[in-house]
Amino acid sequence: MSNDNREKYRWNTDSGYLKYESRLDLWNDDYMNFLIQNVWKINKPVSIIDFGCGLGFIGYYLLPKLPKGSTYTGIDIESKLLEEARDFFEKSGVKAIFNEQDLFEYIPEKKYDIAISHAVLIHLPGARIILEKMIQSVVDGGKVICVEPSWTVADAGTFKENASADEIPDLGKLQKSCEEELQNDGVDRRIGTKIPVYMSRLGLKDVSARINDKVDIEFSENDDKYAVSQRAWTISYGTV
Repeated sequence: MSNDNREKYRWNTDSGYLKYESRLDLWNDDYMNFLIQNVWKINKPVSIIDFGCGLGFIGYYLLPKLPKGSTYTGIDIESKLLEEARDFFEKSGVKAIFNEQDLFEYIPEKKYDIAISHAVLIHLPGARIILEKMIQSVVDGGKVICVEPSWTVADAGTFKENASADEIPDLGKLQKSCEEELQNDGVDRRIGTKIPVYMSRLGLKDVSARINDKVDIEFSENDDKYAVSQRAWTISYGTV
C-alpha cells in the first residue's frame, strides 16, 4: 500500500463532519448502555485506546456510561483535530489523553483493556493492518471493538418518500464502485460486515457482532415528505 493512497484518504482540516453534535445522532443511549452492561459486561474501570479518534467523540460518549475511573486515550494523525479535541475535553471537564500518531506506523507500547475504532476502518487503505495493531494493544482477556458501516447495507436500508429515480440508491452501481475502490486503493467500503471474519482469522476469541439499532426519521416542514434510514452499522467484538 502506497503512502499516496494513505494521504488521499486523510481527513482535511475541516472538522465539521466530525462534530460532536452531529455524531450524537448515531446512537440510541439505551442501546449503548445495553452493550456496555449486558453484552460486553463492563462492570469495573477500564482503559480504552481509540484508533483514529478524530475529535474523540466515542470517548466523550462512552466515558460517562462506563464505571467511574475508566480512562480514554485517542490516537490520530490529524494534529488540528487533536487540538480541537483537547480543547473540547478540557472545557467539558472530561479527562482524556490524545496522541498524534500515524496508525500505520504506530507501535503499541502499552496494553489497554479495550481497543476501539468508530467509523475509521471504512476510510483506510489496508484497514486489516490497523485491526492487527488494535489486537496487539490489548491485554489478555481484553476486548477489541470495531463499529464500522458497510455502505451497500446502509443504503439498502434507506427509504425516501416521493423520491425521484435519481434519488434512489442504485445498489448495483454502488457495489461496483466499492469493488473498484478496493482494487485500486485498498479501501474497503463494505468492511463493516467483514470484520468478524478478520477478527476470527487473527485469533480473537468469542467473536460476535450486532447491528446498531439507530433509525433516523426526517420529514419536511409541511409533513408531506419523509426519509427513513437505518444506520445498519456493524458492531464487531472479540476477546484477546
